[in-house]
Amino acid sequence: MTHDWTCTGRGWLVVAAVLTAIASGVTYAQDLPTIFVRVTDGTGAPVTDLRPEDIVVLEDGEERVTITVEPVDWPVKLTVLVDNSRAMIQTLGQIREGLRGLIDALPAGVEVELLTTAPQPRFIVRSTTDRQALLESVDMIVPDSGAAAFVDALVEASDRIRDDDAPHFPVVLMVAANGADPSVSGGIDRKFRRLQEQTFEKPATYHVIVWTSPGTTSGQVDGAVQTIVGTQMTEITGGRYEALAASSRFTTLLPEMGVQIAASHQRQRTQYRVSYLRPADVAPPQQGIGANILRQGLQGELSFDGRLP
Repeated sequence: MTHDWTCTGRGWLVVAAVLTAIASGVTYAQDLPTIFVRVTDGTGAPVTDLRPEDIVVLEDGEERVTITVEPVDWPVKLTVLVDNSRAMIQTLGQIREGLRGLIDALPAGVEVELLTTAPQPRFIVRSTTDRQALLESVDMIVPDSGAAAFVDALVEASDRIRDDDAPHFPVVLMVAANGADPSVSGGIDRKFRRLQEQTFEKPATYHVIVWTSPGTTSGQVDGAVQTIVGTQMTEITGGRYEALAASSRFTTLLPEMGVQIAASHQRQRTQYRVSYLRPADVAPPQQGIGANILRQGLQGELSFDGRLP
């Protein structure tokens, strides 16, 4: 593995530190550990010229030598899954209104794909940045007499994320009712494990909205799948779970989530992947990883995978 070193400023200090460590007989792990950091100045503006000498990684309080600081530009790609089952017939108008507000809240250039989930996941529009096409696609969401495949829709979205190698950060937004889920008959435990495993292998953020239709409760058996899977997926990915009792809330909640996703888009486009040295005979940290930003007036957000929901 080769590295391009900038021979200006204090960059030589990092090279000298590495050479000194090697000369002292210390050996290092061949695979460099990495973290992600987003750095901002006193005004909140992202710092675009971070250098290896500007950051010191700490493992259990022990300083490590920073090797590379690489800019990461991961724009959001958003998948919107909408339950159009018979349980949602009375709410689709409010959902459509909310989705228009969500689309309007997103910055230009954010790719969005829209699918319905009853009786199985179906594309309304494939991933596009065309704002007009997205707004028109919202009007194409129509009710279906079948039940919505909640888990199957999440798994299919996860499969597409797994297979997409373009630099981006995936976000999935599920809008669902707490009705019966035909996904259950196909081995729910296996599907849920696959969904979790793929999310850890290729990070994404999941947001889930579950509407409790009149005459049911959120703890009812039919809605248990949406509640259990929805809460767990949002918890492990740092997403947002909302349980709604009033369908009118869709008109305000979906635009709010558009604003939240837009902010995530901006944060995830202005990060750095930081690689550093760990002595070969030192175990991975047990208490935590931190970092010190050495330039005055700067602050940072750390993550293991670049996920900043």
